[in-house]
Amino acid sequence: MKKLFSTILVLGFLWSGNAYAGYFKNCELSQKFSGNYTIDFERKTVTLRVIKKSDKSFQDREYKIRSIEGKKIFTEKKQTISSKKHFLEYTLDANDKSATTQRYRLKKGAYFVDGPKKKKYCKVVNIDYKKSVSPNIADELNQLNELYKSGVLTKDEFDKAKKKLLNL
Repeated sequence: MKKLFSTILVLGFLWSGNAYAGYFKNCELSQKFSGNYTIDFERKTVTLRVIKKSDKSFQDREYKIRSIEGKKIFTEKKQTISSKKHFLEYTLDANDKSATTQRYRLKKGAYFVDGPKKKKYCKVVNIDYKKSVSPNIADELNQLNELYKSGVLTKDEFDKAKKKLLNL
């Protein structure tokens, strides 16, 4: 019974991952729109929910995280909904609770800045950057191997956890 409980506990931890959904909320995008940014470190994405103030309708757009530098998160460029030639890139900065948008134009296979950066401020920011750093995969593989060798994990459980850890 103790062995079964340990197995369930370990596998639950490994399969749940260590993602943290941080957020930038109540961001004033314009007179007509506000926005919420949700950060998922495990999936390496930022989801922007643009909310129309008049009727509370909304639209979600997902952006891949390009990099994290200090307390700043940079997204990859993504094509706008309205134009195939325009792309947006976001910088979320927890230091000053801001979300900055940079628009680009695609011309002959290259990106060119198309207009000034637009910096908007958010009322609520909650990020735990310590959880954004992936643990050392080699250490986790060693831990899995030890659990398998000691009999806590079956071969099938070990293989499934290893595949998840290696994103296979």
